[in-house]
Amino acid sequence: MNNNLLYKIIFLLTIFELLFVISYSQEFNKEKTFNSELDTLPVIGSTIFCKYRNTISRDLLLYQDSILINLKEFRIVSFKMSAFALGHEVELVSYSNLITSSMKKTVNNTKVNYKFVYFEDIKIVGDDNIIKKPSIDKIKLIFID
Repeated sequence: MNNNLLYKIIFLLTIFELLFVISYSQEFNKEKTFNSELDTLPVIGSTIFCKYRNTISRDLLLYQDSILINLKEFRIVSFKMSAFALGHEVELVSYSNLITSSMKKTVNNTKVNYKFVYFEDIKIVGDDNIIKKPSIDKIKLIFID
């Protein structure tokens, strides 16, 4: 085999591998969006969260007292809020749908100034009294202010 042909084959294989990696990473990063009429989704205020990553005003979150589920036959029985910042980590649990005063203090903490919080491990119960996970059981709320 001559060297030029070998270099061309290596070049083509490298291009093919690069295209595969780019294609795979784009597919991997696609975020599933749920249907608000069929799926059980968290609701804060009047916003139904149909995806994992979301933006929200810190004040809007502080103004809310609870998290709901978009379908009336379900209610939240517990959830966890976690927040991370350099040198700080907080995990708080609510055994109802209420956003606790400790959670609100964490969101409003100007000393640490968390850029986002997670609401996760959301548990719901329906008319059958069986505890389930909603379609999205973890949401990331990124503060826009």
